[in-house]
Amino acid sequence: MLKTGRRAGFVATTLFAVGAVLAFTAAPALALQPGEDAAWAAEIENDTPLRSADTISEARDLNNGNLMQVWRGYGNTNIYIAINHSVPLQLPSTTTYAAPRIVWTNAGFFVFHTGSDGYIYYRRIPVPANADNVRGNWTRVPNNARTEDTLSPSVTRLNGNQMYLTWGDAVGLNQWGMYFDGTTWAAPQTLPYAQSYTANSVTFNPNWNQLVSIHRGTDGQIYWQRQTYGSSQWTNPARLGTLNTPAAGTPAVALTDNGSGEVAVWLSGGAVDPQTGSSPILLTQIFANGAWSGAWSVATGNVPTSHNVWLTAIQNRIYLINTFYTGYVYWKRSFQQ
Repeated sequence: MLKTGRRAGFVATTLFAVGAVLAFTAAPALALQPGEDAAWAAEIENDTPLRSADTISEARDLNNGNLMQVWRGYGNTNIYIAINHSVPLQLPSTTTYAAPRIVWTNAGFFVFHTGSDGYIYYRRIPVPANADNVRGNWTRVPNNARTEDTLSPSVTRLNGNQMYLTWGDAVGLNQWGMYFDGTTWAAPQTLPYAQSYTANSVTFNPNWNQLVSIHRGTDGQIYWQRQTYGSSQWTNPARLGTLNTPAAGTPAVALTDNGSGEVAVWLSGGAVDPQTGSSPILLTQIFANGAWSGAWSVATGNVPTSHNVWLTAIQNRIYLINTFYTGYVYWKRSFQQ
């Protein structure tokens, strides 16, 4: 997607402390999120509409602006990448039933995926990438980092070459997190009281020094918790209101440079079209200091989904990427403030 800055409107919201909104009942509104575009655009790679079996993930090199996207192939279990919307390149020596994830650090781009055995694997991707320099085996994340083979991990850049990886338990409901200092993986830790049948999503805001994790609880509601980086202590999960229809899958989260952020999730049960399993996408605004806007809204544009969605932040903007039930991928700016 060509993410260029455009003039955005502003919708004022009333902020509530997270601990005060647990009884809130969310009847999703039709109002736009701040700066949200009404229309969607097709995701294009090499002048061809992109088609995927699952969520697309992307990361940007903050030094030179290179954009790398990664996805699972449509109709197969392969992993593909594209740099700056060029010709897609298949990554060899892997099979996955879940969407891969990508992160950029000062050491370069890294792709993570869940193997067919449930273990989490990763590798560095050079730029430019070609069939020769992406050969070789993947590295398995140590410390028994294993999840269900259909669940994706989540990974975010911290400072410098550091990363933080999360995943859902392979046999239970716990959510796990593990710190990488650029050389060594630390021992994994469970996120306190984070219980989910799926997996969580994690992001980091360096300006606020905050890690944020989002997960779907066993009750189908969306919860979030935060960690001040360096403290190793997560807050207990706080619920983002009450959805009248339970959420599906894994929610997405992104934070802008100024500390505003967004959570996106789709609803279960084929709320739009039971035949395709498609449901609307819901959006809500969060803040790195622990505040919440207090309301959910339906993403505009009539492009429901039957897959998890992806959020990516660039400075003060957030973009939403959605894989339609046909496999074609669409995007739009969903937030700017």
